[in-house]
Amino acid sequence: LCSFADEIGIGANGGFAEYVLLREEGLVALPDSVPDKFGTVFDQIGTPLLALRETNFTAGNSAVILGMGTMGQFTLQCLKLAGARTIVVVEKNAHRLDIAKKFEPDLAMNKLKLAKIKRANKQGVSGADFVFECSGVPILVNAALDVVRKGGTVVQIGLWDKPVEINLLKYVMNQNRIQGVFGYLREDFEFAVDLVARKLIDPEPIITKIIPLQDIVEEGFECAINPETEHLKILVEP
Repeated sequence: LCSFADEIGIGANGGFAEYVLLREEGLVALPDSVPDKFGTVFDQIGTPLLALRETNFTAGNSAVILGMGTMGQFTLQCLKLAGARTIVVVEKNAHRLDIAKKFEPDLAMNKLKLAKIKRANKQGVSGADFVFECSGVPILVNAALDVVRKGGTVVQIGLWDKPVEINLLKYVMNQNRIQGVFGYLREDFEFAVDLVARKLIDPEPIITKIIPLQDIVEEGFECAINPETEHLKILVEP
């Protein structure tokens, strides 16, 4: 919650620089057992770890994850480690859904089948204790309200570039909580490194492509924004 926090490649220059000057206190050394390429994912592990702590998620809680991009995939792995009772993942892209299945959620659904969960709630079946919205797709923010149980928590991790309309009446009437989560603390980052080093979290299936810098436009950006892409995390080698 620092008012002066910044991030290389987002608020501060340096994402594609040949050299970047960083403060020593902002660096975390990787153990020799952790491949260098995994160094690109620890921020995406740190955020779900922060989310679990900030929302007081406990073993035995149920969860739904909306959106199985990189953040959703690591949220799934963190929830498994946290002892979630049931985990349902929802993703329209078949390739991303297949990757998610490798981490063994209790149910993996195409986004178009989200109505199944909605109907179940209307039939009196309790919704999830927690819904993690990781897609950044505006329509899913309100869809989360149809999935979470009364008194449950919606955790907003996905980001948008425009304002989003939210039906706050549902939040009020059902006494739901919405918790925004952005970034992580150093302790989360260090814990993420430790989890990967102990092979409790596996980034390997999530890194689906490594490309040279000269191919970054066609093989990187254009591939990443294609909604039907078969790739997830694309790394760039200089």
